[in-house]
Amino acid sequence: MPTAKRNGPAPGVFFADSAASGTDEEGNYRIAEEEAWRRLVAVDWPAQLARCGARRAGALVELDFFHLVARVDLGARRIEFAGSGTEMPIWERILVLHYLAATTPLPPPGELIDFKQVPAGGFYFNAYRARTGVPLADAFGAEPGLLLEAGRSLGGEAADFGDAAVRLWPLPRVPVVVLVYGADEEFPATGNLLYEPSVTAYLCTEDIAVLGGQVVGRLVGQVRRREGER
Repeated sequence: MPTAKRNGPAPGVFFADSAASGTDEEGNYRIAEEEAWRRLVAVDWPAQLARCGARRAGALVELDFFHLVARVDLGARRIEFAGSGTEMPIWERILVLHYLAATTPLPPPGELIDFKQVPAGGFYFNAYRARTGVPLADAFGAEPGLLLEAGRSLGGEAADFGDAAVRLWPLPRVPVVVLVYGADEEFPATGNLLYEPSVTAYLCTEDIAVLGGQVVGRLVGQVRRREGER
């Protein structure tokens, strides 16, 4: 995300070499966040709020983030979750900022796409799959119905794909369909994420990858939480 251009192929933190130091990664995130805040200065807010499905709340900008509400304080340059007041993690802040600042024209509606169909997505698909499809298959392949339970706890609804699927709204105009095919005698379990074609008008390729990782992480986290309560 930090080094990726709008819809460009440049790899950033998500695709970074695993040998990169934590300090370098943190610094890249900070640089990306600073640049993202600067981009908001020129935003035409009435038009952008309508485009993004966000809203004004006094001096703040609010938007839904999964089943939560994120509050963006433009003056303090802070994004927190309503209710708890907890600051959003930096990689999620960057996603929200990029989403709010996006001005790429929206494409016509079309069939859902997967990551291989976004700009340069095929080139980075193996890294993306390792952080999305593989964890999905591991967590839900033996019991696909658990995906519906996990998704509904995040504000999602059932979708008609695979052996089980759920549609989530991590951002108001960026729905994501998460699907799983369970394992059988012939084939191993598989998982995938599908997006509206308009996702590329709101997020660059690496932002989409990071968002996919966040979606899967939350779903898998719901399963682990339930297992811990047993």
